[in-house]
Amino acid sequence: MVLPSTNSGTRSLLGTLLGRFRGRRALYVGMGENDLTAYLHLHFESVESLQAGTEELASFSDSSASPLPFENDFFDLVAFHWSFHLIEKRSPALTETLRILKPQGRILLVEGIPVAGNERQYTHLAFRQLLIERDAALHHASFPILAADEIQRELKAAGFHHLRLQEVLQTCTKPGGDPALKEQAQEILRKDLIPSLVQLGPRRSEFEKRMVEIKQRIERIGIEIHPFAIVTGTRKVAASHLQPNLFTDKTNAPSVAKSEETYRLADGLELEELPLEERLLKLGAASLRTPELLAFLLSPGQPESSRELAERLLHDYGSRAISDERNPHRLKETLSVSLPVACQIVALFEIGRRFFGKGKAPTLRSPEEVFNYMQPMARLKREHFRGLFLNRQGELIDDEIIAVGSRCAARVHPREIFRRAMERNATAIILCHNHPSSDPTPSPEDIELTQRLVQAGKIVGIELLDHIIVAERTWTSFRDSNLL
Repeated sequence: MVLPSTNSGTRSLLGTLLGRFRGRRALYVGMGENDLTAYLHLHFESVESLQAGTEELASFSDSSASPLPFENDFFDLVAFHWSFHLIEKRSPALTETLRILKPQGRILLVEGIPVAGNERQYTHLAFRQLLIERDAALHHASFPILAADEIQRELKAAGFHHLRLQEVLQTCTKPGGDPALKEQAQEILRKDLIPSLVQLGPRRSEFEKRMVEIKQRIERIGIEIHPFAIVTGTRKVAASHLQPNLFTDKTNAPSVAKSEETYRLADGLELEELPLEERLLKLGAASLRTPELLAFLLSPGQPESSRELAERLLHDYGSRAISDERNPHRLKETLSVSLPVACQIVALFEIGRRFFGKGKAPTLRSPEEVFNYMQPMARLKREHFRGLFLNRQGELIDDEIIAVGSRCAARVHPREIFRRAMERNATAIILCHNHPSSDPTPSPEDIELTQRLVQAGKIVGIELLDHIIVAERTWTSFRDSNLL
């Protein structure tokens, strides 16, 4: 079955939508790493994953007999990405979803729906339908596409409320459709559908005729993701989760009702859908997320127009990295923004440092302390090199981004690093960078760069204490690995 990746229009929509979701833990149930998982990692401290087609996803179908290995009230959000229809017994799966969601937890479903907006979308829908019917004819598990209202009914019956539905009809703006999706569909035709025709017996000619027609349509007009729906819902609050009242039952009854009413007001999306300026005036600045605050500062009169830009800036650069960046030209080059916007961002965070940056400097004495300090880098999708500049007591004077992007090591020059160290009167440096692949193994370029820095440090009298590669749950220390 063709399960498309997320295109640019959908990325923008998901970015805006997921701006409303935040918390400590999220569970992703889908077809592999994509833009949705990237957004989840951006907004949640921890993201677990169940991949569609694996035994873990199948366990949703019989969750009452074999619960998922998660605690009760564990997740702030459970997100299904083109995978909800693949679960055979969805009612038990939703019961299990409710079990692992926190009292105010939410569910997010991104699912294809059986409608088509243009010829290319119709081609994709017909292709998926052909694969579903082929599986049914071969007595394999087949999973029909769900209608949006059917998804809503199932969620409501399971016990979710505050349901919101958004149908996404326009999915691709390219004249010939999505080239990657076209290549994927042709690959499935060649390696899966065509070889399976011999097993269809008397129905072979019927499927062959439809397959040839779809293949010709893909080659002639292209193919595009067919429309899909984004559905969100909220777990209802059970009485046991409300604040207990220590007085009589008579007093307790209105107390419960009042708490439920307050929860509905705070948890519904109505307030979050207000314009930013109105939300700031009604709820205060604390109600705005970091990208929304940044959007306000980028465009004070029209923050809504800058919200998507702010989301992209923080996603591409990392919230901590962008707050520490002092070079407007590097921001301009890396993020493809105008120089005035880059200057505005650098000035904004410099004001913050001057007012609130007088706290005690951290002391970094071990690779583990460096990893704990730099761990937010592990979630970045691009490679970042940072220099940590220390005084004689091992206290951090400053840390600064050296380079961002692919092939970072090739762009890092010892002269630039040690010039910055001397400007800060640093006596030692720790170099730190992330591997988005989650594998902290040093590359040959990493090793070569480190050796060059060691030699340069001896010349200028500033020691390179260590080079730390940060991954999601671990790190590599060049000093501990005898690479220094």
